[in-house]
Amino acid sequence: MMIIGCDFHPSWQQVCWLDTETGESGEQKLVQASGDAERFYRQVAAPALIGMEATGNCHWLVDLLAEIGHELWVGDAASSCQSNRPCQT
Repeated sequence: MMIIGCDFHPSWQQVCWLDTETGESGEQKLVQASGDAERFYRQVAAPALIGMEATGNCHWLVDLLAEIGHELWVGDAASSCQSNRPCQT
């Protein structure tokens, strides 16, 4: 199974991944306008687990991941910052 972390921005994403079967990992910048993001997620075998922080302007990505059959976990940055872990502000 692929586990993917996504740092989503309106015009690009930074993703990192781990293939739990092979141990392969990596990271990549994906530019939305050039189609990088859609190509990347479509080439990943479903179902993959994708995590990202809650943000606006990502509805197209949520819909795409559901269409492909990936599972999306969305975290709330504000509640994460209330934990005992250090948090970027």
